[in-house]
Amino acid sequence: MAKPHKIKNDLHIETALACSEAFNRSSEVFIEKALKQNKILKDIPEGVLNKAHEQNFGDLVVCASNLSFAIELNLKCLYSLLSLPFTKTHDLLKLYNDLPENIKSEIEERYEKGRTTPTPVSVSITVALAPHQEVPEWPDDSLESKRLPNVLERSKSVFTEWRYIFEVQPMKQFKFEYLLLSFGCIAIKATIDGLMENNK
Repeated sequence: MAKPHKIKNDLHIETALACSEAFNRSSEVFIEKALKQNKILKDIPEGVLNKAHEQNFGDLVVCASNLSFAIELNLKCLYSLLSLPFTKTHDLLKLYNDLPENIKSEIEERYEKGRTTPTPVSVSITVALAPHQEVPEWPDDSLESKRLPNVLERSKSVFTEWRYIFEVQPMKQFKFEYLLLSFGCIAIKATIDGLMENNK
């Protein structure tokens, strides 16, 4: 017999959370590999990528798409658990900004606890694609804020951009802050777990 599901805001909450966890698990494989002795620089080295790196690049694209979608689902589940309407969008910043202030404070407190533990040198990767071989001008992101709202602002379109990264377009850079977004996903899910526990 099928298990009944909570439905709020036209969202099957348990199903959405199960999907979110699956998307996140698939991204964790790449992130764990990337963090091992900074292995991401070996699998996807600086410079022009060649055929030998295509599979690793494909894994990176899947990781970016899946992790951002996991965050999106978690945010929409939060709205549903709070009985609040949400905008039907993939924009992570929009979904985050419209949450109640107390919920954002809880998420950011959890995020900062995870983020401020010792981290490896590499927490993000930027790729540039162009129809012709060009040398991109790489921005200096060393002074960028690592606060969650700032990370989500820079990452608000990761899902829509990375899943179509193969489409030919003028020179464009794609940044994926994989470790910081992973911390964010964990913090949001922990907040959801707390709400569900309190609602029992």
